[in-house]
Amino acid sequence: MAAQAPSRQFCQDTFESAVAMSLHLWQPLSFAVESNLGGGDGADKRDWFAGAIAELFEDAWTNAPLSSSTTSTVAEDLLMDTEARLLQVMDDEFDTVVDDGSAFDVANDIVALWTQCRRGQFAGCDALRQRWESSRGKSVRGAFQAGKAPDDDTAWQTDDDEDDDEDDDEDDDDEDEGDDVAMDEAPDLVPTQARAKPEPEVDEDGFTTVARKKR
Repeated sequence: MAAQAPSRQFCQDTFESAVAMSLHLWQPLSFAVESNLGGGDGADKRDWFAGAIAELFEDAWTNAPLSSSTTSTVAEDLLMDTEARLLQVMDDEFDTVVDDGSAFDVANDIVALWTQCRRGQFAGCDALRQRWESSRGKSVRGAFQAGKAPDDDTAWQTDDDEDDDEDDDEDDDDEDEGDDVAMDEAPDLVPTQARAKPEPEVDEDGFTTVARKKR
């Protein structure tokens, strides 16, 4: 006897739990809650946040057919909407701008879980629950280190910049050495044609000796 397919309500409830666990595992959000960036009710905001993400999928549960082509198109739209809402809520409610690309990764995982739950597949949700349970009670503060502002422009210099500077210094030294060599081997600065003509020779009687041109 074939196993009975899970009800849509069960699939939807499982997905909503997966959304909540995904947000609990999202490090930027966990850091914002631990640091009270959203105020003293950060944990409550996170629960509300999960509902705000899950509601994006409400119409899709009913209106999106299970055919692969249609599901793919709907999933792409949901991915963009989910990422946009993740970023917006983090900015509006937690005063945090997330620009590390993790919002896209979380949105992509959530959409994948939705696709699986609609088909009655829960392996992804089970694996997510194991990750969530193993992370409970752990702080994410150690994963975030405050960056120090540079004291001056040189503090921004990278190893590549230093290498470039060393190369420039070596190039300058080579150019200096090249200049020394060039000075030693420098040709006459005055062209032969422009050299001064020899003074005419005058004999004892006052006559000028005319030198004949060589043929």
